[in-house]
Amino acid sequence: MLPDLNLLRVFDAIWQEHSLTRAAARLHLTQPAVSNALRRLREHLGDDLFQRGPDGMVPTATAATMAPHVRAALEAVDTAFNAGKPFDPCTATERLVLAVSDQAEVALGSPLLSALRRQAPGMQVLFRHIGRDDVTEELDNQRAMLALGVLPEPPSRMTRIRLYRDPLMMLVRPGHPLLAAEDRMAAYLALPHILLSPVGDLHGAVDRMLAQMGHSRHVAVVVAHMASAAIMTAQEDLIWSLPDRAARLWEQHMGLIRLPVPFEPEGAPLSMVFHRRFETYPPHQWLRRLIVSVARGEDTGEGEQQV
Repeated sequence: MLPDLNLLRVFDAIWQEHSLTRAAARLHLTQPAVSNALRRLREHLGDDLFQRGPDGMVPTATAATMAPHVRAALEAVDTAFNAGKPFDPCTATERLVLAVSDQAEVALGSPLLSALRRQAPGMQVLFRHIGRDDVTEELDNQRAMLALGVLPEPPSRMTRIRLYRDPLMMLVRPGHPLLAAEDRMAAYLALPHILLSPVGDLHGAVDRMLAQMGHSRHVAVVVAHMASAAIMTAQEDLIWSLPDRAARLWEQHMGLIRLPVPFEPEGAPLSMVFHRRFETYPPHQWLRRLIVSVARGEDTGEGEQQV
């Protein structure tokens, strides 16, 4: 006899989250309910499936063999039940989980939330911060519906849509020595910089651009979050180089001075990446169209793309 479909959903959630607590939250269940479902699965299959380890629930060999088949089966069931099902954002209550970079959250988070509150007031949006190298795993395991950021080319099972390309700007506080410099480029290279890097890299995209021109800059501090970078830039004589949309927000809210960088930068496009399994899923199609319209609210010069 086959197990209850809901038991397979519990199995899939534990496999992805490596935690009974997180699996319960993902499924909107209590932890005892998830534990009970796991007990029933163990009895049905005659295997522990998951064992407690130092980093969470560790799958057994049987669970590792089952996992891709369970995921494929659940996707097939979801596709079948949602095929042709009308989607009305006005009455929808889905939770939208978006994997985002700090930059994407700052630049698009507020306008996207405003659009959602107008068009889909019953929906909840959850922003998850990710690194560039985590996108594929997040989307493969359905921890997020899609990803937003300056992202690498995804594997063929995923789609990338370029939303816009931002010019590179810099922010400094009023009275910063750069403002009085006659040679802006020389001052830019000599004065201390702040670098935003969630993973603590000592070199970023700006450093790679400068290296191609035979230059280097002095990175005095590396921070993990935009808010920290903004506060430090407002309080210290630091130069912060960042895309224009985010720079405009910090200029407005922190009283910083926004200037173009003193060289011709290569702009990196902010993109949306999603798994092809959601290509025809109506709520996902609607969300993608909404994000594209929000992101391209200004004339970006980008052509229309199928979403």
